[in-house]
Amino acid sequence: MVGLYNQSVQGFMNHVNVMVGKKIFHLIGTDVSQFLTQNTIQVVDAYIQRLESENAVLFANSPRLVREMHRCGFKDTTLLYTPIYEIEKYKSINDYLKHLPLVFILQILTLLRCLTLPVIHHINL
Repeated sequence: MVGLYNQSVQGFMNHVNVMVGKKIFHLIGTDVSQFLTQNTIQVVDAYIQRLESENAVLFANSPRLVREMHRCGFKDTTLLYTPIYEIEKYKSINDYLKHLPLVFILQILTLLRCLTLPVIHHINL
């Protein structure tokens, strides 16, 4: 199941109760934010206990979300990136760059380099 309704303990329990077979959750962002910001420690503990009792598998779609789940107490959360369906619909930047003149590409690269340089502030005394 992608996502997890966790706005109330009962809503969460209902969500888990209707699942058939192995409980597998793929958390994609909002779920983790809600665990961190909208629950007390006791509620998060109830979620953890229920998922552990169900032997549930937890995945999160970014390293940051895995770290946040670990901070919440979900220690067995594993990184699993969300698949991109119909990837041929999405063009990479390389597709756009091959149609641009070389001079323009060099200007873009120079601009990007300038944006990543540290900013030095001068103080006039």
